[in-house]
Amino acid sequence: EKRAGAVVEEQLSAGGQALNAGRSEEAKAAFELASRIEPANQTAAQGLKRTATLDEALRLVAAGEQLEKQGDANEAVANFRKALALDSQTQRAAAGVRRIEARLAGDAFASAMARGYQALASRDYAAARSAFEEARKIRPLAPEIAQALRQIEQEQRTKVIATKLERAKELESKERWADAMKEYRAVIELDSTVAAANEGVQRTSPRADLNEQLEMYLTQPERLFSQSVRAAARETLARASAIEHPGPLLLKQIGALKDWTARADIPVRVALESDNVTQVTIYRVGQLGAFSQRSLELAPGSYTVVGTRPGYHDVRRQINVTPATPLEPVVIRCEDRI
Repeated sequence: EKRAGAVVEEQLSAGGQALNAGRSEEAKAAFELASRIEPANQTAAQGLKRTATLDEALRLVAAGEQLEKQGDANEAVANFRKALALDSQTQRAAAGVRRIEARLAGDAFASAMARGYQALASRDYAAARSAFEEARKIRPLAPEIAQALRQIEQEQRTKVIATKLERAKELESKERWADAMKEYRAVIELDSTVAAANEGVQRTSPRADLNEQLEMYLTQPERLFSQSVRAAARETLARASAIEHPGPLLLKQIGALKDWTARADIPVRVALESDNVTQVTIYRVGQLGAFSQRSLELAPGSYTVVGTRPGYHDVRRQINVTPATPLEPVVIRCEDRI
């Protein structure tokens, strides 16, 4: 009785060693003795339970190890798991599962990476990204995944840059300077070191400004009837004419603007009718005095004609003189008494 506790510990230790060595009968004898001394001992009870399935678990482990050597990983791991179902503490079975799962994961990782690089070589960036993301699920911290994803981004950016540069060149050939400049600037936003894009902006920016000014005059030719605007238009014409190797669009713009500025310089005959008592003045032209009929030549533009007469309300008329467009006689009489 005094040695009971020590004997139980000895038998439990011996049983555990026998289990680890695969000697089920020896383990069973040790755990049974420990249970007779201490019937409530849980370690002894669990040991006895393991001895009942140990031989079958070890047979499954041995079969699994043989299958593993033969290269049948799936059947091998299935045997290891069956062994663990019988005896969850079978270390060889647990080690086998870990070993095969690690190898299968490594194979899956290598396969995903290989698919990714193959898709990358074919410039199928969506498939490459999908494969690399699959590899990241297997090994989230693998540094080669981040490197591969950076390579995708770099190649995609390079492809976008090449496409935009080609598009910008095409727009330049069509004299669509503002659109070409937008493409070059978009490239600079992606990579500010691209020399072709920086040179493109420097080349297209002044042409875009010039084109905008020419189009403003040509879409609003009535503005040319102002002397100050005509002077600015002539400066723009001079800059446009100095362009070497102008394209067909620029030549057309230059010709049209020259025509409009020339027409804007040709005076138009304007007929005036009054009553010989109204004093007539045309702003920016001068005082015409009183008359019944009079005609004069005015450069195209807008004019204000004012009539005054003592005791009568002033009369004001706005006339727009346009090239090659005959005007009805302008009647200016003060007839409304104050």
